[in-house]
Amino acid sequence: MKVMAIFGAAMLLVGVYLIFAGFFMKRKNEIGTIILAEEEVKKCTDKKGFIAFMYWREILVGGAIILLGLAEIANDLFEDVGSIPYIGVIVGIVALLWFFYSLKKARELFLQ
Repeated sequence: MKVMAIFGAAMLLVGVYLIFAGFFMKRKNEIGTIILAEEEVKKCTDKKGFIAFMYWREILVGGAIILLGLAEIANDLFEDVGSIPYIGVIVGIVALLWFFYSLKKARELFLQ
């Protein structure tokens, strides 16, 4: 197995983890420390509002990271997959930037 395929597999695991963390956050009504530090969770004035604002965004960015991991694996294991890895990288970067912006907005709205 090539090195970048291992990196892609790690990205798959991170994406799956983010999706499960998003569903867990919604189901248990608890803010995970993966997106906020423990001190920030204590400062949250509206946990339900924060969860409603962020959980689906966390799930979407997890899905984008899974796609990026799959594109990386395809690029490493198969010959001539064209521009799929580049599209995957662009989608992954845009998704991460959008998620970080959303997290910043959530901090402004729900943390005091």
